[in-house]
Amino acid sequence: MKRRVCAVLVNYKTAEMTRDCVASLASQLDAELDRIVVVDNDSGGEEVRRLEQALRSLSLGRLVTILPLPGNDGFSAGNNAGIRSCEAEYYLLTNSDTLFRDGAVKALLAGALAHPDAGIVSPRLEWPDRVPQVSCFRFHRPPSETIHSANSGPVTRLLRNYEIPLQPVEAISFPQWTSFACVLVRRAVFDAIGYLDDGFFMYYEDEDFCRRTRGAGFGIVNWPAAKVVHLQGKSSDFDARALAKKPLPDYVYHARSRYYRKHFGYAGWLFANLCWLFGRFLSLMRQGLGRFPQPVAKGECVGIWKTKTATRRG
Repeated sequence: MKRRVCAVLVNYKTAEMTRDCVASLASQLDAELDRIVVVDNDSGGEEVRRLEQALRSLSLGRLVTILPLPGNDGFSAGNNAGIRSCEAEYYLLTNSDTLFRDGAVKALLAGALAHPDAGIVSPRLEWPDRVPQVSCFRFHRPPSETIHSANSGPVTRLLRNYEIPLQPVEAISFPQWTSFACVLVRRAVFDAIGYLDDGFFMYYEDEDFCRRTRGAGFGIVNWPAAKVVHLQGKSSDFDARALAKKPLPDYVYHARSRYYRKHFGYAGWLFANLCWLFGRFLSLMRQGLGRFPQPVAKGECVGIWKTKTATRRG
C-alpha cells in the first residue's frame, strides 16, 4: 500500500531524543495513511532494546516501525534504507534531535501543494525559545573557502555572493539548498535522480542532493509556516568541536572532497583548496597581530587534502 507520508528518522544511540521526536510527530500523522520508520544505524543490542522500549512507551501501534541495520554506513545510507522500506508520496526526512511544533506537517504538505514544481520543502528550523536558525544556503563554490578560512569582514563583503549561509526570513523563500535536519521530499524526486549519495558518510549529502534535485528541474522551497525545533548539537559533539576549533573527524573532510570533486572535478577541488590556503594566509597575518583567534579547526590545513574513494553513489 502506498502511504501519503513516510517519516524517516535515523537513530544512533539517541533513543530518548528519538522518542521525543516521534512523540511530537505522531499526533500530526494518520495511522491509516502514514508511517514512521526509525532506522537504527547499528547502535548495538542494548541501545536497540532501549529504543524499542522508548518507542513502545508511546503506544503508537503500527504507525511506527523500527528498522535495525547490521552496520553504520552513515546518515545517507540510513535514510536510504528507510526510504526503500516504505512506498509513499512524500518522505519526511528528519533528525532525531528535532521536535515538531503543532501543525508543522500539515504546513509542509500545504507548501508542497502550493508549489507543485518543488521537489523539496523545508520548514523554519528554530531553537526552543523560537529564535530561528540558519537552515538555508547558497551552494559551496571554491571562493567560498576563502571566506571560511579568512574569517574577515572585508573578505566576506568582497565575496558576498559566495557566502554560504542565508539569514532566516519570515517570507517563503527559494534557497539553493536547505538543511536536511528536516525536509519533505516528493517521491518523484527519488524516481528522477535516485537516493541520497551514500558515498557521503555525513555532511554535504544534503547539499549534494539539492544540487541534483535542481539539476532535474525541481524547485526547493523554504516554508516558514512549518516550524520545527532543532536541538542542534545534541545528537553528536560535532558542533561543540567545531566551535572550539578542535580537530574534526576525517569523514567531514572526505565529504568535502567528494562534494567538490563530484560537482567541480579534480581541478575545482584543487582550486577550492588553494582558495582555502589564501584565506588562511590572510587569517594568519591577522593572528600575528595578536588580536584575532584561530578561525578554523586544528589540523584543517591537512584535512582539506584528505579524500576517500567510495563505490556507492546516489
